[in-house]
Amino acid sequence: MINIPNYKIIKILGEGGMGTVYLAEHELIGRKVAIKSLHSNLTSNEQFILRFRREAKLLASLDHPNIVRLNEYIEHEGRFFLIMEYVAGTELNSYINKVSGAIPENKLIILFSKILDAIAYAHKKGMIHRDLKPSNIIITKDEGVKILDFGIAKLVKENKELTKSGVQVGTVRYMSPEQVRAQKVDKLTDIYSLGVILYQMAVGKAPYNNISAFDTQLKIVNESLPKAQDVYSKVSIKIQSIIDKATQKEKKDRYLNCEDFLEALNSDELI
Repeated sequence: MINIPNYKIIKILGEGGMGTVYLAEHELIGRKVAIKSLHSNLTSNEQFILRFRREAKLLASLDHPNIVRLNEYIEHEGRFFLIMEYVAGTELNSYINKVSGAIPENKLIILFSKILDAIAYAHKKGMIHRDLKPSNIIITKDEGVKILDFGIAKLVKENKELTKSGVQVGTVRYMSPEQVRAQKVDKLTDIYSLGVILYQMAVGKAPYNNISAFDTQLKIVNESLPKAQDVYSKVSIKIQSIIDKATQKEKKDRYLNCEDFLEALNSDELI
């Protein structure tokens, strides 16, 4: 178990390729936090240390009510830690599967508007998430929204690293065609992923269920996203039109920014 001054570890919340996330409590003030620890087998690798420090800098630059906040960055006894806001709630995928099913349109618009507002903020800060998916979105107990995991986010100004081709980053089911092809990504890549998330919220399940990652990638590149209305008849023409536009194969045919996406979502007019 990890040892950090002033913090008592309660339990493991999750684990990924680079680190483990723990629920902890500050011993003096009693505040619960989420602590992300770089795996011990990576702490002698300078590349991973630099990536972890870079994640801390990215998180520290974000201050938005719908994005998880970084409280502190600590290096202690050769270990590396992100001390983050702890958010009690349910991952969006679990929320859909176990609580809501297909989310009614009036509630869907409220929740998704909060997601769009957070990503619009990140984009204005010059940041692209690149791995937007329901498991990176928490629905809080009071129906709020928190976006997680900017660990593979990229700054637009980092052109050489961000725009180079040949590197595929993201989660297959929510990838855009350009991500599947390992081509240049930008904020319109996030727009596509948001369109897929909107689809899942509207119909109650993700597209491309029960098929292989390879077949999913072929469909993303060669076929339009399945029609939400064919899966769930209560999806309105408006929401269907918004999903269709956000998930266009050609980037120029999508919403050009989150603000346009948000305006369409909250408009009383059909798209």
